[in-house]
Amino acid sequence: MATSTSSAPQTLPPQAVVMQMAMGGWVASAYMRGVRYVNVPTTLVGQVDAGIGGKLAVNHAVAKNLIGGFFQPRGVVSNVSFLRTLERRQLRAGLAESIKKAIIASPAYWRLIEAEADAMLAGDPDALEALVHGAGAIKVELLARDPYEEDSRRTLGFGHALAHPLETVTSYTELLHGEAVAFGMSVEAEMAAARALLAPETHDRIVGLLRRVGLPTCADELPCDVEGDRLLQATERIRLIRGGGYRFVLPIDLGETVIADDVTPAELHAALRR
Repeated sequence: MATSTSSAPQTLPPQAVVMQMAMGGWVASAYMRGVRYVNVPTTLVGQVDAGIGGKLAVNHAVAKNLIGGFFQPRGVVSNVSFLRTLERRQLRAGLAESIKKAIIASPAYWRLIEAEADAMLAGDPDALEALVHGAGAIKVELLARDPYEEDSRRTLGFGHALAHPLETVTSYTELLHGEAVAFGMSVEAEMAAARALLAPETHDRIVGLLRRVGLPTCADELPCDVEGDRLLQATERIRLIRGGGYRFVLPIDLGETVIADDVTPAELHAALRR
């Protein structure tokens, strides 16, 4: 006699939800040469960043976002009530992308996060709504200037020059994207401070906020071990794929950055050591 069993619905990890969103957009771009679609992100990192815009990419063992394309959604619907089931670590990861936007584009948004970070991490819906709305406004304005990322000097990559290879060497499983971005922002802030582009008090303010919300700012604070040599090799691989030199976004003040194309391997090594 055949028997059947049933089990409770399995909840996908937030990383898988983001990947499914990218895959959904990618399929929409290909089916019948493109059909309309709407993004409905259900994680904080999706609502403040990944769900906004038409970049559709999947990760590869060689590099992050290696396979994909661009196809803009007709709209993005973010409902902060979906965030009630997120664990605190996931909220922190979303805050990393929000802090990034504040550093590159908006001192006012920075002040909001500084003032409401505790409420955001506690899941306060009003605080989260303000966070998501602000991030969306900033990213849409930046994407409107360069929706297909043709400009290599885009500031939205702040923190990502090291975050992406860091995720690659940890096989996209041990680190959340926001945790890797926080580490990458800390290293780039260190580079800017070493070049005397970023005032010590502003550097401390940036690192201090990241630490205050529980994000990693140095290797010892990462939730997994990372081999420095492998990280540098992965960073070099991305440089070769892009056919250029190292390109880092260096903060010089809250809301102001410069693109550094002249970072040397020695300078990168020194920043990582510090």
